[in-house]
Amino acid sequence: MRPDPSTIAIYARVSTEEQARQQEGSLDSQIHRCKHHLLSHFTQKEVDQVRIYREEGASGKDLNRPAFQEIMRDIRRGILKHIVFTELSRISRNVHDFLGLSSEWERYGVQFTSLREKFDTTSPHGRLIITILVALNQFEREQIGERTRANMRARAERGLFSGGTVPLGYKQDPMRNGMLLIDEEEAPLVRAAFDAYLETGSMRLAAQQLKQRGLQRPLRITRTGKNRESLYLTREHLRHMLPNPSYAGLKEINRLNRDRVTTGGGSLPREERYALVEAVWEPIISMEMWERTQDMIAESDRTRTNITKKYTYNFTLSGIAYCVGCGAPLHGASAKGQTYFYYQHPNDTYIEGICPQRRWTAEVVEKSVLSRLSQLAKDEALLQMVIEQTNARLTSGLPALERELTVAREQLGGKERESRALVARLVAMPQNAVPESFWEAARELEAQAQHLREEINRISRKRVELEAARLSVGDYRQALQNFDALYTHLQPNEQSRLLACLIDRVVLEKEQATMWLLGEEKVNPSSESSPRGVTSSGVTPLGELACLDNFALLWPEEEVSQWRQRRERRAALREEKERDPPAAKALRQALEWEVMLRRRGWTRSRLADEVGYTRARVTQIMHLLHLPYDIRVQLLEGNPEVAAMTIREAIALARSREPGRRTIDR
Repeated sequence: MRPDPSTIAIYARVSTEEQARQQEGSLDSQIHRCKHHLLSHFTQKEVDQVRIYREEGASGKDLNRPAFQEIMRDIRRGILKHIVFTELSRISRNVHDFLGLSSEWERYGVQFTSLREKFDTTSPHGRLIITILVALNQFEREQIGERTRANMRARAERGLFSGGTVPLGYKQDPMRNGMLLIDEEEAPLVRAAFDAYLETGSMRLAAQQLKQRGLQRPLRITRTGKNRESLYLTREHLRHMLPNPSYAGLKEINRLNRDRVTTGGGSLPREERYALVEAVWEPIISMEMWERTQDMIAESDRTRTNITKKYTYNFTLSGIAYCVGCGAPLHGASAKGQTYFYYQHPNDTYIEGICPQRRWTAEVVEKSVLSRLSQLAKDEALLQMVIEQTNARLTSGLPALERELTVAREQLGGKERESRALVARLVAMPQNAVPESFWEAARELEAQAQHLREEINRISRKRVELEAARLSVGDYRQALQNFDALYTHLQPNEQSRLLACLIDRVVLEKEQATMWLLGEEKVNPSSESSPRGVTSSGVTPLGELACLDNFALLWPEEEVSQWRQRRERRAALREEKERDPPAAKALRQALEWEVMLRRRGWTRSRLADEVGYTRARVTQIMHLLHLPYDIRVQLLEGNPEVAAMTIREAIALARSREPGRRTIDR
């Protein structure tokens, strides 16, 4: 019985896209041969009904190929019953894959025909032959791959271009295989990209600079005849382009293994290791520029910062400055276009009435701390007192530890005596007459003794740590004496680290501060202990740390004067607000504006220009005219029941009562 032609499939595959693009290439030849074979069994009209699956540019090393997966889906749906191909290598070059495939085809009742290999898959002899043939195909594929890799590595070691996308700024030499020529139209863009990155330190800013200068990638026609459109370079383009050593006249070998050092616990074979060799083409940029670029990229990736960006301000006390009231750590912030810099509370940590103020001028606080350190370095008596206080606090726990150690040793001695007495009784007993309770008592004694030994070791380590934590007056004096000369020559981030080595924290009040020396360990900020009688709401734990005497913050006279002026202005505003609530004042404005609009015939835009408001703000305030009459009267008379209403609440109420606006009771 002849099969239905619609259940027959022809499968053709080529390994490269170049073969697939050939008009009379291998792909069309395979299909033609399969159709010619089917014509011996079917008419031309029936052969035209056969399904054709074309696989363009896919390797036979595995089965993950689009057209082949479509065949398998049709087989599982019962559409196909017979497959025709030119040779076994078109289906698979892997023994394991083909054996599993043939088993699945047999399960679905699918037969196949190979024009080159003639065998009977229903007999053991035929299955043996097909397995051998597929194994030979796999061996051939692996041999080809090995020779190809060896040849590509040899070419790479000679510095030749091994194929792929030609880097921007180069073009292939049509006369010499593996040689690149500098593209004089694209090379200026490459040089400008490296210069822009070295100048800005940011790939995003470099891309923006190139775009502002109107530099873009020119139109290029690829080898396949496609037009690569002209585009501006983006950050992603620069991320791939700038680390490319080709621009410095270098060729990468085993680029995929660049970050791999070992495999399976051992060193990579020499032929698999990453390396850079001198290329045969001319560089576009100098080696020194390329190395500077790589160093900058590595440093930026490591620090997550733009290392070329100048510090607008370095908050050297960040992480060690705290508020005396709430105990919250203060962080640096700026205002007015990075003109003023402060240490201020994080969001929602300022507590009215407990915290002395919201923020402190950074320059004042830092100058005060540095001045205090300089004073400490010059005042021998003050330094001696601070060190003695610190050591006294650090070692205050030693007597208690000594007592614990004595008690633990006495208890261990008692357990050891009991254990020796138990052993003496054991020796005196017959070997087969020892009761089980005796062994239980021995095990219990040994467990207690072991616990005491561990406790003694812990107490001993703690005692050694406390004794080692003593501060040396000489070391601190030497560190502080060199502080002034060293501090001014350090980078901003290094200045912060130096202060963190000397100070544990600076607790800020309104006009003074308390500086705490670094103790034996950083203290957990969630501790309930707090300095200077801070309430339980504060979280300024200081542990066993010694503090210097309080010192005044060096506020400039101008800033003190500005404080007083701001306080006076705020007080005046509070008084005015109490006398004239904001909603009542806005309502009077709306009434005045309504008169002006009627008498002068102005539009609201003209009114906004005259009064110095935006048109939207004028419209909002004019909504207050739609308030109920009784509420308007109460606002103007200063009734306490409505005086607390804000302008926003009054506008919302007025908009809900505006004619033509539907309100919803909630």
